[in-house]
Amino acid sequence: MNMGVLHYGWIDTLTLQHAAHARFPKLLSGSECILQHHEVTQQTFLKVQEHIFPVVPANVRDHSCLEDLLVQGLAHLVWFLAIPESKPDQVLLQIHRFSTRYTSMLPMDIGISEELCKSVQARSTQAKTIPQILDWLLNQIYIPHGFLENQGYCFLSPGGQTIAGAPLLCHLHGMSIAAGIQLKNQCLEIVEITGLRKDCSQAQIVLVQVPLRMRMLPHVEPCCPEIRRFMDTLAQANSHYMDIWAQYNELEQKVLWNRASQVGYFAYDECSIYQGQYHFHLLHAERDLIKIQEANEDNDLELEAREEPAEEWIGQSSMESFSLLKSPPFMGKILWEQTDFDLGILVLEPIREEEMFAVAPPKSGYLGYAIYGDQRRFERRHHAEMKIRMGTCPMPQLRFLLEGQWSSCGKFRGIAPQSPAWNQEFGYLNSTQIEAIRIALNTPDIALIQGPPGTGKTTVIAGFVSRLAELMDP
Repeated sequence: MNMGVLHYGWIDTLTLQHAAHARFPKLLSGSECILQHHEVTQQTFLKVQEHIFPVVPANVRDHSCLEDLLVQGLAHLVWFLAIPESKPDQVLLQIHRFSTRYTSMLPMDIGISEELCKSVQARSTQAKTIPQILDWLLNQIYIPHGFLENQGYCFLSPGGQTIAGAPLLCHLHGMSIAAGIQLKNQCLEIVEITGLRKDCSQAQIVLVQVPLRMRMLPHVEPCCPEIRRFMDTLAQANSHYMDIWAQYNELEQKVLWNRASQVGYFAYDECSIYQGQYHFHLLHAERDLIKIQEANEDNDLELEAREEPAEEWIGQSSMESFSLLKSPPFMGKILWEQTDFDLGILVLEPIREEEMFAVAPPKSGYLGYAIYGDQRRFERRHHAEMKIRMGTCPMPQLRFLLEGQWSSCGKFRGIAPQSPAWNQEFGYLNSTQIEAIRIALNTPDIALIQGPPGTGKTTVIAGFVSRLAELMDP
């Protein structure tokens, strides 16, 4: 395998410009590069083949990409793509970032059985002899290091499956195949070859830098203790915290949806407004008003109005999907003192929340348990969970930190906690509170802010969120 076909890791492109605006020499496309940043001079250097160049980002977008690459501390591979014809002082690079990296100078032997050779021969017409089969497999799953002899890269993920009654230690990911690895008689052996695994997220892929050797069984060296420990750790990697989070979300969602279906929905044929309160004429007032009273025994029932009944109201919504409206519906609290039981009029006072302030109910439609806010909350929580699982959140290592697994750590940033606009709203904060915000903004992993009651923790959170929003959307 060569870098030109590598599709593992979080992939991005980066354009760098020669710091002295000099022309770049002709370089071999696909060459591995190394980016090095000097902390004292704040100068970035690009090493390609035998050359070393001082470089700067070509534009604002590339500056942000390079800063993330240097600060996040993620394992990464970089290779040279091209020099734009119109801009000979610039180079286009491709970046592959990984949440975890394992490096060892000890060789990792992987055994191949005669039965597996038949599987390889069925996949490639060019792999007929044993040497050709071993070369084909090595070319599929191994990239030689661009600067170090007898070193290279491969890509592993946890096994999680059972083959012939024994668990897989891991999967090796290649150009067009995935190879299942088991430990047999203290040796690593490929026991299965499949197509590319689409069920494996980039967050699970580990960049492994080792000397890799393919050998026919039984001529395989036993797996050394160091690599064995790494393999065991990889095989035991799980999502315990994330799974608990997902189960809690599902349980909470199920409770709320059950509540919504128990309350049900109530048809109305007319709606009018008087002194800021909405009057709904219920079609089945005698029955529905009694049911609403029973559902409101704790005096906390809030209703929303829709043109059609929500799936949750009739018990047809699933845990995976729900009928989220594109815009917020009318939501209101029941005013029993103004409700007219004789005329079948239910009176609701609008809930004046940020995104509800200008929403009027349909002239006719249905009232039911207010679920829109919970739907939005579940949707946002699900998106956050998926970003953490997939490693696409601002801190890709967050999943591993939550799970108590080892991961590389980023560098402490230098973001200022204050700005002129921010000071207009939060300039009254004291030096300790501002220092807490600075730490929260710049800590590469997780910052904990502690303080006794009355020390302004809530104010610090508000100031932190305000500054973060300012940075994200200047």
